[in-house]
Parts: sequence; structure tokens; C-alpha cells
Amino acid sequence: MRELKDKILNALIKASKPIKPELLPNVGANIKDIKKAVEELEKEGKVFIDSRGRATLASKLKLLAGRIKVHPRGFAFFKTESGEEVFIPPSQLNGAMNGDKVFIKVKQEKRRGKYGEVIKVIERAKTKLVGRLQIYPAFALFIPDDPSIRDPVLIPKKNLLEGAENDDKVLIELTSFPMGSQGAIGKVVKVLGKAGETETEVLSILLSYDVPLEFPEEVEKESEEIEEYITEEEKRKRLDLREKTIVTIDGEDARDFDDAVSVELDENGNYILGVHIADVGHYVKEGSELDKEAFKRGCSVYITDRVIPMLPFKLSNKICSLVEGEDRLTFSVIIKIDGLGNVLEYDIRKSIIRSKARLTYEGVNAFFEGKEEEPYKSLKRELYLMRELATILRNKRISRGALDFDFKETKILLDENGNVKDIISYKRGIGERIIEEFMILANECIAEFASHRLLPFIYRVHEPPDPAKIRELSSVVKLFGYKLKIRGEIKPKHLQALLEEIKDKPEEKIISTLLLRSLARARYDVENLGHFGLASRCYTHFTSPIRRYPDLVIHRILAEFLEKGYIPPEREKELSNWLIEAAVNSTRRELLADEVEEEEKKFRKCLYMKERLGDIFEGVISGVIPQGIFVELDNGVEGFVPLDLMPRDRYIVSEENFMVIGARAKRIYRIGDKVNVQVVKSDPLTRKIDFLLVE
Repeated sequence: MRELKDKILNALIKASKPIKPELLPNVGANIKDIKKAVEELEKEGKVFIDSRGRATLASKLKLLAGRIKVHPRGFAFFKTESGEEVFIPPSQLNGAMNGDKVFIKVKQEKRRGKYGEVIKVIERAKTKLVGRLQIYPAFALFIPDDPSIRDPVLIPKKNLLEGAENDDKVLIELTSFPMGSQGAIGKVVKVLGKAGETETEVLSILLSYDVPLEFPEEVEKESEEIEEYITEEEKRKRLDLREKTIVTIDGEDARDFDDAVSVELDENGNYILGVHIADVGHYVKEGSELDKEAFKRGCSVYITDRVIPMLPFKLSNKICSLVEGEDRLTFSVIIKIDGLGNVLEYDIRKSIIRSKARLTYEGVNAFFEGKEEEPYKSLKRELYLMRELATILRNKRISRGALDFDFKETKILLDENGNVKDIISYKRGIGERIIEEFMILANECIAEFASHRLLPFIYRVHEPPDPAKIRELSSVVKLFGYKLKIRGEIKPKHLQALLEEIKDKPEEKIISTLLLRSLARARYDVENLGHFGLASRCYTHFTSPIRRYPDLVIHRILAEFLEKGYIPPEREKELSNWLIEAAVNSTRRELLADEVEEEEKKFRKCLYMKERLGDIFEGVISGVIPQGIFVELDNGVEGFVPLDLMPRDRYIVSEENFMVIGARAKRIYRIGDKVNVQVVKSDPLTRKIDFLLVE
């Protein structure tokens, strides 16, 4: 398909005017394939198809392709490849909605300056919306939850689901999009429940981010047909590790165990680390219905009271889960490491294991705090070896400059009725550290293996930060009396030095948070661009194929290479093109999952704080904007203090210095300062909490 697309692009370069796809010269393909390729090129933003079905290069028409972000006030912004933002007035949206991929033309007028006009919507970000229903005698109106959609959607009486009632939260499908004075029209496809009820609002969050709640029938059917029994022939093909002391270590509430570990010493005193990962690729075949659904989902989504899995229950919690005492098919990375943390050699093998114990982070942490209970007591030697090795590996990582953010994490605790009973913050212990270090090393070994052999692959990349953001960070840390010592190229060790300097200081959390916000976001790519945060030349994701699609893809590529000893040229070419799509989609789905998880946490936090109106808490100023200050409590709840809820004064906001100054009382509120606040408002539906500053 790539070759055909290149021929089409060359033909359009030479064309003097718009041309119908079937009339393109020297393309050498059937009409159906040509039309499909042209449509895909339009989705890629390279070709524009006009209302008469004629194709032109988008660049010839000076069109830019990309996604728009619509503001609740009606206007939008379009970001160009160079990072420049183009303003689009409401009148120039031409039916485009938030997140849509569009073609725009940049225009210039003396009166209004530079602005953009949407010429065509290439791809709709959403065809389904979540919101509240208002029923009238002859029709209904749908009020979207998405604040960027200001106008209600008309629901004709015939498009209402039976049983839908006034003020219900519903999922609708748009049957007609807004254009000019004509508003959008839709039909109700699912009633979620009464607005404001906890379960209704959680479902609303999931569906508004396009998280599928059920698996299609054909996917479930394919899953049920998978044979659980492991044949003797399959066992003989694999490295048999069933007699080894291999354990899983996960959170107490984990249900899918896709990684297990083992550590022992060889006769020379070297550590032999085994990282054993569920062989999901053995069951989920490329191109199967299971595979297509896993690609579409990209990853599992974890919210407070449930998991929306990437794979059906039979796979994620049974066949592929490395449960204690059961034979399981795995992909093992066996690594020999010396006493300084240097990798001497490693071997990647298909294997079969039988986990000796299901350990938890909490249990391992308690064991090292002196609570010796079974099964931890029986595994004392192995656990001490694991801690010893993890410490060596971590010290080696830190010495090369890897960034170590030792944040407190937030956990929302529910009672038996599903209500939030508490929100606690905690620091990760040695149990979490052991698994983190072992998984990082396994991922590095796999990435190095693929890179040295030039395999078509998906890498986990983290590019160096934007120098402008680091300069801004440098200005902030100066306010706290620290200096970012950077000469020339920004290296991870420069930032790690700052993290070491602020360790255990009152300002540690706020500076660490600002540093994290200054970094680029990690993503998936077919090129090995290194991982800045880990100070790693080569990194990938191999260790979680039950819950991440790139890991599953990597398992398949490794299995194919290990079986044949090479990847045939035609297969390599086929893989290379498809992996780009897989990397982009997986990055997009991961970002969406993060947003869903964060939104659901905000909702639960608002429910919790709504029960504590009037209560006073101590917090830290975490942000400053012209309208007021943000304050974060120790339990991770963040709220906003508007200027008019601060002690009476005339305030001057200095965003560049992250402070608010009271002109009369000379009181200064700056980022990182401790303050006392009273909860005055908490709205779970808007996810906003307002605080009042108290002395």
C-alpha cells in the first residue's frame, strides 16, 4: 500500500489540476485499491478530496492538516507542525468539533489579523457523546458533558430509547453534525442512569473517553475457544523452569499477573536474574479478532474500583495470568549480572514456569520491616537476594543520571457500598522497587537485542526536554535558592543532581512536580531515540503484554525471530509499515487511559471533599494563575482559591515568579508555601473544588 501511495503522490505532483482517482496516470493498480489509498492519504493530511471527488495535493492548496482544540467559549486553536497555534473564530469552524482532524487554510486580514478557517473535517474525533437528557412533549434536548460543545443536540422523539427519562445521563450517537445555523441531531443508544449518581457518573467518564465497556461477541467467542490445556509437545519445545523458585510480586488488589521473577547466585557469585513474562502472543494471534480488539483498546484502563481490560477475562485473569501453583507459558529473559550491576550476558527464551508463591508489595515491605510471616519467611534467602540486586541496579541507574521521582502516591479507599471512606498518600517500598528495577533491566536487554539486530520494532522513547521549559524551571528553582547547573546539552544527570539536592526538603514535592512537567512525554516509536528519564540508550516495553499492546507486538516479533533466526525481507517491510501505525495508536490510547484515570480520581476526590465542607486542612501552594492560587493537600487533593476568597487586599499576580503579592498587607503567597484552607465548594460533576484561605 505504501508503494501505491507513493505513486499516487508522484502523479498528483505532476497533475496541473484536481483529478479523479480513477483517472490518475501510471499508477498500475485497480480502481478499488487506488480509491482506498487516496482516502487514506486524505486521512494522513497529504491529499484533499473535493466535493466532486477530485484529488489534489493539500500542499498545492496551502492547506494544513491536524486536530483542533475547541474552547468552551466557542473559538478553537489549531497547532501547526512547527508548534505555532492558529486561532479559529467560531464562525470559521464550519461544523468542526473538539478533537476533529481537519484541513484549515490560514488567512490574514488587516482588521482581525491572522486566523484559520476549517475547510473540511477529515476525521471526527467523536461520533458518540455523553450528557444529560431534557425531555419535552415533542422532542428532547441533549446537554453534552463536554464543555467545548456549547449547543444542545436535538433528539427527535423517534430517536429516544424506551425507558429514557428526564434528567437521565445517556450516550447518544450523532446522526447529523452541526453546520452553519443547523445544529447537531442525535439518537440515544444507551441510558446510563440518573445524573449525579456515582455509578452513572463513572460510566459517563469511561464512555466520554471512548473506553469500550464490553467485548464484541466475536472476540468473546474466540477467547472461549482457546484451549487451556498445555500439550506435552508444547512443554518439550520450551525451557522448563517449573522447579525454579519463581514468584510474582504485585499489589494486594491485583488480579492479572503478567510478570514473575527469580534471583539466584552462580558459582562465581554473579546474580542470575530471571524475568518471566506471560506468553500472551502464544494465544493471541496476529490478525485475529482478539488481536484487532487489543489494538483498538491499546491498553487496560485502571480506575478506583475496576479494571477495563485489554483482553477478555479468560485470558487476562486465567490462561495468561501467572497464578501460584499452575503451569504457565512464558517468555523469559535470564540475565547474568556482576556485583557492580554490569550485565555480563543475557538469554531470551520461550519457557514454562510454575509460580511458587503469590507475594504482594505490602507483604514484602512488611517482611523487610521485621514481620516474618509465611510465605515470606520460607523465601527469606530469595527476598534478601532480590533486595540486594535491586539496590545495586538502582544505584547504577542513578549514577548514570536516571531521574528518580520518589513521589508519594495517592490511594482512594472505598467502603462496602462503594463510597469513598478515605484518601491516603503513601511512598513506594522495597517491594515496588524490586519489581521496578527488574522490569527496567529486562526491557533494556530486549531493546538492545532488537536494536543490535536491526529488527523492525517498537521502542519506548523519551526525548530530551525543550530547553525553553528547562530555562523556565531554572527560574523557579532559583526562588527556592537552588541552581540548575547546565552547560551545553541538557543531560539527565543535570536534573538528577537537583533531585538529590532537594531530597527530604519541604520543597521537594513541588520542585519535583515542576521538573516532571518540564519533561517531554514518553511515547512509542519505531526508531530508537533513547530514553532521557531513564538515562538509557535503548528502551522498550516487553513486560506487560496482558495490559499493553506494544508489549504483545514485541513478543510476536521476538518469537518469530527466535524461531527462524531472521525476519524475511518481505515480512520486515510489511511489519515496518504497520508498526508505525501501532506505535502511534498505542501512544494515543495510553494518553487517553491516563486522562480517564485522572478524571475518575478527580470525581472521587470531589465526592470525598463534598462530605467535608467547612473542614480546615493544611496544604501547599501548587500553582499560580491570574485568577488565584491552587493548593494541594497532603492526600493529593487539589483545590482552587480565587483571589476574592483570599484575605481582603489588592493583589498583584506575578506568574513568572509564581507568587501573589498583597499590595497593602505586603503578604506574599508563593508556590511551595504552606497554607491553611477551608473547603467551601466541591462539585463532582465539574470536578472542581474551591478553598478559602484561613489564617
